[in-house]
Amino acid sequence: MSKSKIQEIKDLKKIIKIQERIIQLKENEFQMVHKLFMHYLRRYEEFQHKYIFHRKLWLHSVNDFNDLVKHIREFDNSGSVDDLKQRLKEVDSGGTDE
Repeated sequence: MSKSKIQEIKDLKKIIKIQERIIQLKENEFQMVHKLFMHYLRRYEEFQHKYIFHRKLWLHSVNDFNDLVKHIREFDNSGSVDDLKQRLKEVDSGGTDE
């Protein structure tokens, strides 16, 4: 083989190595972006579950408070305090068995 052919082969091998490094770097970049995406997807799902849980909890507490206010407003002055306590217990227990 001539010297120019040998040099040409060496140059081609260098070009191939450089291309392989570029490909490897791109693959690493894609993997990092994918990991980042998955991380934020998990964070979003976690936030969504917590938001739903706390929203239901808040709505439940608001409804309980509204029921309490309604029972206090309905309480007539001629009734006894024991009647009001009984009504409040019913609100806490979820209603009466009628």
